[in-house]
Amino acid sequence: MKEAWQTFKELWAIKRLRSTIVLCLWLVFIGFIVVGLRNSNTTTNINSLEYKNYNNYEVVYKIGDIEIQGTTYNNESYLYIDGKSYVYMNDELSYNGEIIPQTFNNISLNLLQPKNLDNLINQGIYDSKVTYTDSVKYNYIVSSDVYNNYMNSFLVNENVLISVTKENNLVTKIEFNNISISYSNINKIQGFNK
Repeated sequence: MKEAWQTFKELWAIKRLRSTIVLCLWLVFIGFIVVGLRNSNTTTNINSLEYKNYNNYEVVYKIGDIEIQGTTYNNESYLYIDGKSYVYMNDELSYNGEIIPQTFNNISLNLLQPKNLDNLINQGIYDSKVTYTDSVKYNYIVSSDVYNNYMNSFLVNENVLISVTKENNLVTKIEFNNISISYSNINKIQGFNK
C-alpha cells in the first residue's frame, strides 16, 4: 500500500499527469452518479400501482379486431360483445346461463384479468418510463419464454413489450402484442344498471 501511495505522489508531482488524474477521478465520480440514478429508475415496480385488487370498474378489451366492453362490480362482470350481454364470474363466461368458451382470437379472457396480468408483468424487466402531462407510461420487457408459458396458445418468437399507463395513481391502460385493456370509473361503480 505504501508503494502505491508513493507512486501516486510521484505521478501527482508531474503537472501533465496531475490534470489527467483529476480528470479520471471526475469521470469515476460522474460514473457513480449515473449508475446511482439508473438504479433508482429500475426500482419502479408495478406492485405499487395495486391494480390487481381492482374490484369495480368499467373496462374495454381490444383483442385484435374484437372489442369487448364491460362493467365489473365485486368480481362479477357484465360484458358486451357484438350486442350480446355475457356474465363473467369465477373465471367462467356464460351467456343466458350457459357456460361458453372464453377465448377470443386465441386469447383466454381469464389471462387478461388484473390479478393474472399482474403476475405476467411482475415476471418482466422494467425498461423505461415516459411522463406525459396527466399520465405516466411504464414499459416492461417480458421474455418470449415467459410470455409463451403464460399465454399457452398465442406463441411469439420475440420478447414482448408491455406498456402500463397510470393516471392519478391508478392503472388506466395496459397494452401488449395487439391487445389493449382500458380501465375507467375505477372504484366508482355502485352496482349494475340492468
